[in-house]
Amino acid sequence: MKQARELAEAIKMLTDKGDKIFPAVVKSVDKNNDVCDVEFDELEIGEVRLRATVNENAKGFKIYPTENSNVLVEKINDEEYFIVMVSDIDEVVVNIDNTLLKVNAEGISISKGEDSLIDVLTLIIDAVSEIMVLYGKNPNYLKLTEAKMKLNNILK
Repeated sequence: MKQARELAEAIKMLTDKGDKIFPAVVKSVDKNNDVCDVEFDELEIGEVRLRATVNENAKGFKIYPTENSNVLVEKINDEEYFIVMVSDIDEVVVNIDNTLLKVNAEGISISKGEDSLIDVLTLIIDAVSEIMVLYGKNPNYLKLTEAKMKLNNILK
């Protein structure tokens, strides 16, 4: 209870000065619930929103900050806060209807329904790799293999 009271007092001091946005450090990120815990003046604020709505099935745009990164937090009301800006990004997710784009350190993932961009491009490379030309020039199988390896490095 002491920590909650101290947090309330610290935030009240900020808002009394007119400051609704304050800097904090990300302590943990919960991607399942689109919230994170942050620390502000050695006080922890839990379940800070990463999205505008609190709806587990909501689509839209999400930025997941990296743990221990700096963020700007804005107060919604006495008990709710949301992340305004982040210094370091762990992952970006854009979900529109059944189209999904994810970008993180592992690479880029683009899909629509059950179809993914990497699967389609891999199918094309595999199909071209099987072409044999009787008269003329065969596909450059070495370059196709290299393209497939680079594709797997970029897309996930």
